[in-house]
Amino acid sequence: KSVPTTVILIGHSMGGVIAKRLLAYPPTMNSTSVAITLAAPLEAPVMNFDIAINDYYKFMSAEWDDVASSNNWSQKILLSFGNGPRDFLMPSSLTSSKESYISALTTAIPGVWVSPDHVGIVWCKQLVMAINKYLFDIIDPQTEQVSENYQLLTVKAKQYFQANRSMTLSPTINRPTVAMVADAFWYEDNRR
Repeated sequence: KSVPTTVILIGHSMGGVIAKRLLAYPPTMNSTSVAITLAAPLEAPVMNFDIAINDYYKFMSAEWDDVASSNNWSQKILLSFGNGPRDFLMPSSLTSSKESYISALTTAIPGVWVSPDHVGIVWCKQLVMAINKYLFDIIDPQTEQVSENYQLLTVKAKQYFQANRSMTLSPTINRPTVAMVADAFWYEDNRR
């Protein structure tokens, strides 16, 4: 077997901030192409206690600006996922980033209907399954490596984290007209 050419980074909370920086950090830039962050404060720290954390975010922003000005921007995919209202530690507004290819709250991801707390996002089975499906689909079967095809990486990211796969509507398909009774009783089954 060959040695992996790239590494996929997945980070939770401050680990997600480190994953974002490693994606644009000059010494590791060529060995990483995909980073997935879970409930990570990508835009700013939740609490800024000292100059060191302020400098870290400043340097990270400068490195991403350098990547954006170079040709390497098109080969980097940052996927950032926030929790929503059940996360009392991390405000959802801090989990999105202008550098993210997709920024979403967990409940906006197809197949994920729960809003986990800050720690629960790591083992939320619905989210873990969506991430696993994405990771398996971006592997090139011939090389057994992460695909270098940027278009495949982005299409699969949209498929698993952004697209509504519950139905596909095409204006070219003729559909039968359905007549509904105006005063019919509504039955709803709320079992899960």
